[in-house]
Amino acid sequence: MNIGEKIRQLRDSKGIKRSWLAKNVELSVNYLYKIEKGVVKPSKKALRRIASALGVTPDYFEDTTPVSKDAVPVEKPLRPIPIYGSIPAGTPTISFDDIPVEDYLYLPDVPKDVFALKVVGDSMIGAGIEYGDIVVVFPPYYEPLNGKIVVARIDRSEFTLKRYYKERDRIILNPANGNYKPIVFSLEEAEYRLEIIGIVKKVVKNL
Repeated sequence: MNIGEKIRQLRDSKGIKRSWLAKNVELSVNYLYKIEKGVVKPSKKALRRIASALGVTPDYFEDTTPVSKDAVPVEKPLRPIPIYGSIPAGTPTISFDDIPVEDYLYLPDVPKDVFALKVVGDSMIGAGIEYGDIVVVFPPYYEPLNGKIVVARIDRSEFTLKRYYKERDRIILNPANGNYKPIVFSLEEAEYRLEIIGIVKKVVKNL
């Protein structure tokens, strides 16, 4: 059993919520989640704090996972991905430039300019994206394929999260909820009114 598994198991046995533990050891909830999943290892300082908060010594969390003598460890560097404040999945609103960085995700094998956004609203629930989820957004190195979920900026200020469709004479930003209407641009309008900021590649569910 590795360090993260032991932390989660002990926390659960004591009825302690991850949010409470994260706050008391001065870590973000997402970073503690990564530790418990074994994606990252805590520093010695963080491990001492976690042990103290859970009423044990750091030795309790010694990694006892068996390692094959033939195994070759492969460690991929984790890149910090900024999580910006909320992006509306409903009606477009506010400027992207006004949104603060709230936290970071740590992911391997991603380009430097990848970022993440929190989602508010319910216009994309049909695509499995719900209020509070985090979408990981890659820069649009190419024009999105039809059906891809994108972060779009409208009129150089407002932005929204929708499915992208390009037809012969128009571009449609389509919600995944029948309570919302598609946003439609002629190709001429799209030239000066629409900018695709990024393409959603991953969704981190709100726990």
